[in-house]
Amino acid sequence: MAVVLFLFGFIMPLLWVVAIGLLIAWILGTFRRARYGRDHHDDYHRHGRRRRY
Repeated sequence: MAVVLFLFGFIMPLLWVVAIGLLIAWILGTFRRARYGRDHHDDYHRHGRRRRY
C-alpha cells in the first residue's frame, strides 16, 4: 500500500507539470498566432516550413 501511495505522490505532480506545460505552450501558440496575424501566416506559407499556420 505504501508503494502505491508513493507512486501516486510521485506521478501525480509530474502529470500536473506536463499538463500545465502543454496548456501554457498552447496559450502562447494561440497568442502568438493572434498577435502576428495575417502577415506572419503568409510568411510561413511562402517559406513552406510550417504547414499548421
